[in-house]
Amino acid sequence: MSLSWSNVDALTDESPTVVLLPGLTGCGCCNYIASLVKEINESGYRCVVFNNRGTCRRKLKTARTYCACDTSDMALVLDRIRSRYPSAPMMAIGISLGALIVFNYLADQGKGSSADESEPQSAKNTCPLTAAMCICMPWDVAQTSDKLEKSLDWFLFNYPLTKSLQRLVIRNADVLSEKYDIPKILKSRSVREFDANMTVDMFGYKSVEDYYAQASPAAKIDDIKVPVLCLNAADDPFVPFETLPLEAVKQSDNVVLAVTRHGGHIGFLAGLTPTRPSLLDRAVPQVVSAVFQNLEEFKAVAACY
Repeated sequence: MSLSWSNVDALTDESPTVVLLPGLTGCGCCNYIASLVKEINESGYRCVVFNNRGTCRRKLKTARTYCACDTSDMALVLDRIRSRYPSAPMMAIGISLGALIVFNYLADQGKGSSADESEPQSAKNTCPLTAAMCICMPWDVAQTSDKLEKSLDWFLFNYPLTKSLQRLVIRNADVLSEKYDIPKILKSRSVREFDANMTVDMFGYKSVEDYYAQASPAAKIDDIKVPVLCLNAADDPFVPFETLPLEAVKQSDNVVLAVTRHGGHIGFLAGLTPTRPSLLDRAVPQVVSAVFQNLEEFKAVAACY
């Protein structure tokens, strides 16, 4: 994995930091990430893009990539940032797969914080994030996979994503072939088959169904102990509207779900042409500023747990 830093020299060690996690095959070079970094920097905050292992054309050093609910790399990244800027408040923004990683990380942290209520707060490994934002996050990964198996969605989205994942494997075949069946992985015709042929074995799941069940955030809403704003579009081809946990979120103290009528998957265009700033370009800096300008209120929420 690698980190892409921006606005480092222009700010103090105490300046707030935003950690960005891209989608399934994305990295800091993607247009939507670069655009968000620009907007957040112009709002006066530091950005760190967390590039998953093997992305950004980086070579793997070990036979391990990434998945939606393995949060160990996320923990390492946040520890690294906190060690470099111990006094700087942090929030994370995940998009698509990145949103799954952020949400699952916070759920893991939430379960850990409530595991032993008798333990003093000072002795607990407190979450370093003040708040988070999850954009275009699949709430039920199995149903997302089912949707993307349909003919048009497979052609437009599933097949290209699968090919992109396979290119990562090809670039790192010398390392991955030590543990995994590369020819079998390269025969995958969908993300589900790719996960069945590599991800399940790599991360120790019983099956692809087991992996998708454990990766799905809808069942983990009660584990979230810091404020999280989730943004989905009703017409997102990756996230069927019926999978949005509207009732469960209503009962949550910490998770807010905003749903736009249009926006697609990481689209949110402001008009018919993509030349104007998107809803994400306008909304994300506002959310970031709202968090960092009201730090004490956000910290008070986390202090309740």
